[in-house]
Amino acid sequence: MGTHLATKRGVGQQCGKRGQSWNSKAGAACMVALALLLATPSFAQQAATNDPPKPAADRKKPAGRLPAYFAAVVTPQQRETIYKLQADYEAQLEKLRAEMAKLIAERSREVEQVLDAGQLAEVNKKREEAQKKRAARSSSRPPAKTAADS
Repeated sequence: MGTHLATKRGVGQQCGKRGQSWNSKAGAACMVALALLLATPSFAQQAATNDPPKPAADRKKPAGRLPAYFAAVVTPQQRETIYKLQADYEAQLEKLRAEMAKLIAERSREVEQVLDAGQLAEVNKKREEAQKKRAARSSSRPPAKTAADS
């Protein structure tokens, strides 16, 4: 037949004496490449996990988080200033979050008071069912990775 891989009829023409099509040869090459790609990170990860964990005293304390796109443009001094500003505002924001949670809870109580006893019982039953479904879903999933897992 010849060694032409693509003809007017398209890909999949014979390209060897044994009658193998391009698809089977390309598939085999892709499988080898995929195996190499998958194997490489696992070796790197294995080497990284063999390192002993750093003692708590040697770990850096998280300083904060820069707003989006800031990391590429700020100086180290500006970075520290931003972290300090974020820390200064955090106490005020936490108070506001607590106040907001109280307002939401108060609103929920008042909304529930609009319902009669039968309606409220039905709503509570549906809430419990939904909570059980969430618990069942979360128990069937593997635990989420945390920073300590990395």
